[in-house]
Order: sequence, then structure tokens, then C-alpha cells
Amino acid sequence: MFIGLLGLAFLVVSCDLHPIYLNRSGSATNDSVNRNIAQIKVMPISDRSGQLLRNRLEDRVSAARAQMSDDPESLDLGYGLTVSVSTSAVNQGEQINASSTYGIVSYTVKMTLVDLELQKELFKSSFLVQRSFSLPRDGFAELTAVNDAHRLSMIEISQTIMDRLQVYFDQLPPK
Repeated sequence: MFIGLLGLAFLVVSCDLHPIYLNRSGSATNDSVNRNIAQIKVMPISDRSGQLLRNRLEDRVSAARAQMSDDPESLDLGYGLTVSVSTSAVNQGEQINASSTYGIVSYTVKMTLVDLELQKELFKSSFLVQRSFSLPRDGFAELTAVNDAHRLSMIEISQTIMDRLQVYFDQLPPK
């Protein structure tokens, strides 16, 4: 039984799948990807949700800057990231009894990466994020549920944006 499990483990390990954070040489960090991420200037995003999203993206970019340089402020910002988010919310009916109903909030996200020096569009992508949440009958609980749905969606959107940027930079030929 143990030998069979060990053999299965070797088969799984030998497949060609690898995490996007793992470069082809096998190390957990890819300096060229981190260097490119560190050079991104995140443009302002409108609305409160956009502010939350921009803050999350700035946190991720700042972490890459800190890894690349002792003086992150001295890094040249060669890329501009523009993100637009449109939101729509739907309440899925009101329950007559004391049970809660639910709502769905949808975000359509469009992102564009631009070379700031050449003013050339390098990468463009769009995606949809939806989140459902309970709508209790209490006003404060309803407000909390809506705010949590927005906050969690911004976390998911920022992660998706960073994943797409990392894949894009990983596919660039080495300089």
C-alpha cells in the first residue's frame, strides 16, 4: 500500500504543471517578474471600491519594490496600470418570513498595462467577479453583509489582476 502511494506521488510530481509563482529554473521567485511588478504605477481608480482595490494593488507592488531595492523610491516606474470597475447589485427577492434573502454583486473589471515612456499599450484584460451574500432583515446586519461582499470582492479582484500581470511578465523574453 505504501509503495503504491509512493509511486503515485512520483507520478504526480513528474507532471508538467507548476505554480505561476515558480519560474522555470525552479526557484520560488522570479527576479525579472518581481522587477517588472515593482515598476508599476497604479493609477487612481474611481469610487470607494476602486480606492480599496487601488490600496490592495499598491500594497502588492510596494512589496515587490521593497524586495528589489533598499531605496524603493529610487526605482523607475516604467509601467502604468489602469483599472476600471463597474458594479451592479441585484437583490434576489424579499422573503416574507423571518429568514434572510440574498443578493448578488457583480464587478466587471477592465485592466490595461501601458509602457509610460513609449505610451504604448502592452497588455489588456477584462474579467467578471460575482459574489453572493445574505441579506438579513436588520439594517445594520444588511449594511455589514454588503460591505463584506465588496471588501472580499476587492481582495479577489486584486489577486486576479496580480496573477494576470505575473503571467504576462513571466512570458516576456529575458532582457
